[in-house]
Amino acid sequence: MADTDALLGVDKIASSLEQGALIQFWYASSRGWGLARELFPDRPMGYVNATCDLGHYAANRAAMLSCASREEDQGVRCYALICQMVYRRLPAYARALMGRVV
Repeated sequence: MADTDALLGVDKIASSLEQGALIQFWYASSRGWGLARELFPDRPMGYVNATCDLGHYAANRAAMLSCASREEDQGVRCYALICQMVYRRLPAYARALMGRVV
């Protein structure tokens, strides 16, 4: 995850595009088992919950980027902390997907 202080200087257009993709991922992750089965075809234990947590991470990262685009330092730090908490509870197999899906 990017340093929160660096996010305050993020390009607003790039941030807006990333926010949209993150929100789309969050929406897809909340629509049943389809995405979970696509991401984890081997269906490891807890894969549906891991998919939901990846969605929660995506939604909170989008909120963090939104705060960064408005230069709301406190919001950036708050959502960055939430992202860290969600990341820590992800199983290793879900963390391995982070750069590709979220």
